[in-house]
Amino acid sequence: PRDWSSDVCSSDLMDFTGSDWCSACKTIKKKVLTSSEFAAFARESLVLLEVDFPMQKKQSDAQKKANEALSDKFKIEGYPTLVVVNAEGKQLWREEGYAGESPKEYVAKLKKISR
Repeated sequence: PRDWSSDVCSSDLMDFTGSDWCSACKTIKKKVLTSSEFAAFARESLVLLEVDFPMQKKQSDAQKKANEALSDKFKIEGYPTLVVVNAEGKQLWREEGYAGESPKEYVAKLKKISR
């Protein structure tokens, strides 16, 4: 089964988040990203990577550097930002913020992305 990872790898869905300070980040994680419907879809369709920029939670220097490199590469300007990439690392889709979609609506949106 696939799960959120902090390893930097060739991912399908990257969640750029401020896990311990960003209220929209906390909401999308609680309402969508950890829902059973999203988890079932992700298990079959995505490799997930959480790219976290916390204020209180400790991270290694290597993790901070890796997260900053990904943030720079994908020109992240706000949180949450979700980015879908293909196996070559090419961005296929991105969305900044969270508009309150249900897990079903979010999964439908992701299914429309051509890989």
